[in-house]
Amino acid sequence: MTNEDSGAHPFISSTTYYLTKSGSYITDINPGGHRAGVGNGTPQLRLKLQAEDRRFANHLGLGHNNLVDETNFSHTKDRNFTKSPNGVYVNNNYGTKYEKIGHTRLQDKGESNRTKHDGNAGIEHKKEVVRFKFSQMSGRSKYTLLMLAIANFGAGCGFSLPAPFFPREATKKGASQTSIGLVFSCYQFVNFIACPMFGNYLTQIGAKFLYVSGILVAGICTILFGFLDQGPSGVIFIVMSFVVRMVEALGVSAFSTASFAIVSNEFPNHIGSVFATLETCIGIGLMIGPTIGGALYQFGGFGLPFWLIGVIICASGLAICTCLPKPQDNNLSRKGSVFSLLRSMMVWVTLLSILVGACGIAYLDPTLSDHLDQFGLSTLSVGLFFVIAPGLHAVMAPLWGYISDTKDIQSPLLITGNLVCAIGFLFVGPTPLLPFLPRELWTSTLGLILFGFTIGCSIVPTMKCLVIGARELGFPDGLNTFGLVSGLFNSTFCLGAFIGPTIGGALVDEIGFYNGSTIIAALYLFVMIVTSIFFGIRYLRRHHKNHNSILSDNHQHQDQESSLLHKSYRDTEKKPLLTENSHPQLSVTMESSYSSASYSQLHIYQK
Repeated sequence: MTNEDSGAHPFISSTTYYLTKSGSYITDINPGGHRAGVGNGTPQLRLKLQAEDRRFANHLGLGHNNLVDETNFSHTKDRNFTKSPNGVYVNNNYGTKYEKIGHTRLQDKGESNRTKHDGNAGIEHKKEVVRFKFSQMSGRSKYTLLMLAIANFGAGCGFSLPAPFFPREATKKGASQTSIGLVFSCYQFVNFIACPMFGNYLTQIGAKFLYVSGILVAGICTILFGFLDQGPSGVIFIVMSFVVRMVEALGVSAFSTASFAIVSNEFPNHIGSVFATLETCIGIGLMIGPTIGGALYQFGGFGLPFWLIGVIICASGLAICTCLPKPQDNNLSRKGSVFSLLRSMMVWVTLLSILVGACGIAYLDPTLSDHLDQFGLSTLSVGLFFVIAPGLHAVMAPLWGYISDTKDIQSPLLITGNLVCAIGFLFVGPTPLLPFLPRELWTSTLGLILFGFTIGCSIVPTMKCLVIGARELGFPDGLNTFGLVSGLFNSTFCLGAFIGPTIGGALVDEIGFYNGSTIIAALYLFVMIVTSIFFGIRYLRRHHKNHNSILSDNHQHQDQESSLLHKSYRDTEKKPLLTENSHPQLSVTMESSYSSASYSQLHIYQK
């Protein structure tokens, strides 16, 4: 460093830096020769230290006041400091000088937003975990979450609303059982096709526009479905039912894809918790939709259930327009596609868990009621059995989301969830593989309770796992990435919801409910084994990589310290960098300032 770099301010010898633990913190000397402090009015270059460096800084009495975030450092550096080629920062206003040496890193703004990978868990985590509390959210965030919840509740209701009365009305119009089943299943099939498309072009279309337009289309189609009973019978009724249902599914796929992307963008630190909240709302809608539909049908006829729910869906879409800001990256070019996400093994394993989870949920819809008929239950009692699994899922999903966000244990959650779901289906049958299980009502009840209790454990963490997989492929955080992830999630879930009833009916027809439930349990066990192997290998690789990295860093630091010590003695033999003549008080100040450092004694060399 030359005098031109430093002006007339005192030099700091490399010996001093070395003896203060080789850059574990930044030594700062003001023009008066004193160690710059917060209380002396001198602007400071502020650095965020790692844990081991923070402990050393506290030992020297620096405290936490000098250890602040990167934003303040970046702001101070831009205004007051210039950097010389050898890494010295010079304060342009006051001349306080700081040198970056050793293993200390100056973090740029935005680095705190990046995540670190934990070799123990095999899943990345934030440096600091902020708990999700609705009461501490801003008014706009509360309003946004509330409108998203209402919309997802309406979507769940809209899907399950016609279940108790539409088959009867469609039969009166001349529709066959096959066509009635296709009217229901086409909803999931359209979602499977459309969700990846909307996810691919989310940033071009705009999340806000896609959400509002999609929810309005879904609400209007729900209202139109209520007028179908007034149309002609036969082929026209069937075709119109297909058209309205498919367009409604198109709108739902648009707003649900945008919804999860908005959640990831608006609540980046609480993806699991907020996603679980929306899952709960969808689950409640699916659970009470048939009840609402049946009650409104008895009270006001075929159209009333669809008109009321359709108006609620449209109103929530219009209400959210006032609080959704225009995303900053709406005009960005599209980067990557859904297929590019499939290069990650993390994504493949996560999609397998989503697919089987949705398949298991949908498997029970066409098969459970026939299985329960052998126990002589009333229609109301059978309906209550259909509420057990969705109801427990709705209650437990926020808990799994909270654990996923705060504990960062996605892999144990997925493994445990799939294992317990498999056990639940073994009881629901019960399976012939466990002959000691009696074929009584309590075994099926216990199986449904176990399944409903942990199905969220195998689904809720998957959204965060998909985001992690995208980050590992180099996708930046933003609406483009979140759109791809949410589109892939919705598409896979809908594919499972489409396959579940299809294979469920076929399995029960061919091998019976007991063996069919055993096969579903085997699918969950297969996912559990695959997940365990994948995350086990992932953990071992990260542990080995981290161990090698630590050894490499230690060798590098030792080499740096040795070179610094050698250079310091060589420089002091040629010419001292600090003299008592340049600053008479500096020798005393230096020794008093650093006398608390037990690592070494500071020596100032004189001519």
